[in-house]
Amino acid sequence: MTKPVFHGAVTLTAVRRPDLLARTLASFTEALRQGFPVGPVFVNLDPVMGDARAQTECRDVVRAHFPEAKIFEPETASFGAAVIRLWTRVPDGPVLHLEDDWTCLHEIDLDAARHFLNGKTTMVCFRNNHHGRKGEQDYSETRHRYPVLWGLIRRKRRVPLFNTGPALADGSFLRACALRMDATLDPEKQMRRPMNPELNDWLERYRCRFLKAPDGGLLLTDDGREWRAARGLDKHVADGRSVWSSR
Repeated sequence: MTKPVFHGAVTLTAVRRPDLLARTLASFTEALRQGFPVGPVFVNLDPVMGDARAQTECRDVVRAHFPEAKIFEPETASFGAAVIRLWTRVPDGPVLHLEDDWTCLHEIDLDAARHFLNGKTTMVCFRNNHHGRKGEQDYSETRHRYPVLWGLIRRKRRVPLFNTGPALADGSFLRACALRMDATLDPEKQMRRPMNPELNDWLERYRCRFLKAPDGGLLLTDDGREWRAARGLDKHVADGRSVWSSR
């Protein structure tokens, strides 16, 4: 059956893991109700986790799904620089942002996600196993208490929690967000206080909503941790930067 057409752009961050990349794109091909958006595709392929052969295989996987994709292959890997490189190039309108290590658990309706993009809500994250209990809420956010009178009276302030995992977002928002990012820092971590105060202050005017499975559950699960564990690799953040190490 022919899928309805959804117009928009696609961004994809990936490293040299052709097996994961192929599985992720196959999973989204099956799960996206409207199929991949029809429009420009921007891919960043960082030179880590594999050799030159794996790089070529990743490029072939991307071309099989997106023959006209613009593929960036920097000489030095940087997750922060990768996100900035992609997001600064997107057009206005909806943008499907992806990473290379996810499996879809249910059908994903991009029209339903786009319905939530209204100028105030600028990103719709697909609920996944990393969201925890916060994923039960409508919006990805937390509440911070702050003093307002002699340090005695405290009020709660809503603080949005934006993500770099699979999501549908407003293109103009992504461009403006990327311009405020620091390429040396983990892109998701700097969207949370206190790593990038300028970016954090700016983000507080917007909201990030969850798109969930029909039963309110997860839409996606992360395959990256299992892949790293099988190869004895760990990922942690030090001074705002993602660091990979062998066990």
